[in-house]
Amino acid sequence: MNIERVARTLLGAASLCGLFVSAGCNQALSSGNSGAPPGGTPIASVKAPGDWGASMLAGGRVGIGMVPAKFTFDVNAAPSCANDYVAFNTTLAGVSPSAAAIQTGTWTGAVANSGTVTITSTEATLVLTASSTVNTGLNFQVITSTTVEATNLAAAINRNNFATLGAGHVKVRATSAAGVVTVAASVNGTTNLNGSEGNLITLAQTISPASRFSWAGATLTGGVGTGNIVAFNNLNATQGSAAGFCPQDGPSVYWSYFTGTGTAVTSIVLSGDGSKVAYVENVAGTATLRVLKWKAGEGAAAGFPSALDQDISGANWSTCTAGNSCIASIAFSGAAATDIKSSPFYVYANNADVLYVGDNSGRAHKFTGVFNGTPAEVTTGWPITVNAGATLTSPIYDSGSGNIFVGDSTGSLSYIREIGSTVGSACTLPCLGTPSLHIGGAGGSIDDAPIVDGTAGLVIATNSNDGTNFGTILQATTALGSPVSFKIGGTAAGSAIYSGAFDNTYFSTPGSGHMYVCGKATTNTDRPAIYQLSFNSSAVLTGVGTPFGNAPNTLATASGEACSPVTEFYNPNGAGTGVARDWIFFSIGNNATSTNPPLPTAVCSTVGCVISVDVTGGPAWPPTVATHIVPVPANAAGSTSGFAVDNAADITVSPQTSSFYFTLGTNSTGAGPGVPSCNTTAGVGCAVKLTQGLLN
Repeated sequence: MNIERVARTLLGAASLCGLFVSAGCNQALSSGNSGAPPGGTPIASVKAPGDWGASMLAGGRVGIGMVPAKFTFDVNAAPSCANDYVAFNTTLAGVSPSAAAIQTGTWTGAVANSGTVTITSTEATLVLTASSTVNTGLNFQVITSTTVEATNLAAAINRNNFATLGAGHVKVRATSAAGVVTVAASVNGTTNLNGSEGNLITLAQTISPASRFSWAGATLTGGVGTGNIVAFNNLNATQGSAAGFCPQDGPSVYWSYFTGTGTAVTSIVLSGDGSKVAYVENVAGTATLRVLKWKAGEGAAAGFPSALDQDISGANWSTCTAGNSCIASIAFSGAAATDIKSSPFYVYANNADVLYVGDNSGRAHKFTGVFNGTPAEVTTGWPITVNAGATLTSPIYDSGSGNIFVGDSTGSLSYIREIGSTVGSACTLPCLGTPSLHIGGAGGSIDDAPIVDGTAGLVIATNSNDGTNFGTILQATTALGSPVSFKIGGTAAGSAIYSGAFDNTYFSTPGSGHMYVCGKATTNTDRPAIYQLSFNSSAVLTGVGTPFGNAPNTLATASGEACSPVTEFYNPNGAGTGVARDWIFFSIGNNATSTNPPLPTAVCSTVGCVISVDVTGGPAWPPTVATHIVPVPANAAGSTSGFAVDNAADITVSPQTSSFYFTLGTNSTGAGPGVPSCNTTAGVGCAVKLTQGLLN
């Protein structure tokens, strides 16, 4: 990251994914995403085979408009199989893990002659073959008696499971007695694994004669447990082989936790060293900040969560016993309110250890001692009511002005003057600054956090559905003065518009750089289209141009198909192309066009689509065709979450590095391999990795 890019201290939260710039941005808005900003904190940065998908259980996802959290943050650092991880909230109601899924199979009568027994989990399929002579490897011997046959089948399962062979193998163990085989969800081969993930494991058999063996059911049953949060490591693995940088079949579950019976529906934020995470869980109608110190190896999947070893709520982190996982929980103060749109914003600069977050009643909250002290909410001068009754976006703190910027569900952009603020109307700090700005015409909603360029002293936000433009983007000073605005909407109200992403050139030369935003085609009611915004040399917004996706070459063939946030990433190694490349990544929800252009093939014509466009050097806009596409399940509200990018490695040297991560917006479909299934599993939410260069 060059010095001008560091100095510009670009802040934002369009995707809130654990990538920071300057004082604590949680998303991939800066280009390059590497180096050390002011304050000294490092910047964060399917089965094909190559890419992978991992089950998040039915309905599991980080949320439309939200993004996973990636660690480490230095995108130029050498990838680490053991230590790099991506954390996902599930949006599912947490359920304490209290029972393991099991199922029995019974041998009867005379001995069998031949056939197979099949066990399929979300990780792999195990096929064992009955043999009259061989009792090793994937074979089990079927002679002598039903008791021996049960013993041999159980032994074959155990020598080919996760406990014996590791990642990419079925998470079960087996026992036998008197001709009955009992299969249970397990990872270590000695104890059962409590959790609902085991209920996804299926059983089949083709033993001949068919009357000799039968399963009591087609799946394991009885598993109880659902995690609120799950993390994966060994990210740069392939699925379907062991040829990636991390030499195993698919990723590993690093940790997974049940933290409460509520739902976490906004993005996660990470501590600077990655040892802790913070997120908001809505419990019984009240938003609660959870700060979690994880322990590697606890929990085995989204449906196999672990409980925390120690609750330190109200105490200092020094009371967390060495070697324990710990949690601190703080319910938001004031009248009960949930949080559905405001991800936590953590300030990394100058060891502030401060976090800001909004709620659904129009209040902004401040927490201190989050990762390094005693986690607590500030109740003197806080919470601050920004717009009573409104749903707030993430609040974005700008270290340059000392102000905090936040949008809301009425279409208004506001700012809070924090202690130390040097810009804005006179008031006793902290306080709500004046004026606030309503973006565009009447009504509408700001559905994503503002973006702040602290060096230029400018802030950008978007009203998705104002009554004049049905999508208006506005730029103003950090005192919300001198506003300029442009239409990026269609011809009627429709889906959400998320904040955009700057290209690489903007950071050194704003007048030659651009921002890319997924708005709506000007010629259609509500079809996604990508705008290339232009600026003058002072970084003032000057125009939005003609969007990529306008008629006749629209990105979608029907109105009402939402677009994900846009993520930009500059890869000096080209992600395997051999030439530096600046990419934008986004997805559309449904009915992707089957016409060429703008999409290079018709593979997304009946579903959603993940799309990449090469924007190196600020190309003439709109382009004639997208660079790469891959299908994902249809979901008009948004086919995927936003994207978290990992690194700028050279994949010709380190295969499967230079990737990005997201979740499907709805359950997987089909039998795979690859998206729109989840590896080879249908009907589950899915965490997905795709490579930057080819989406393969």
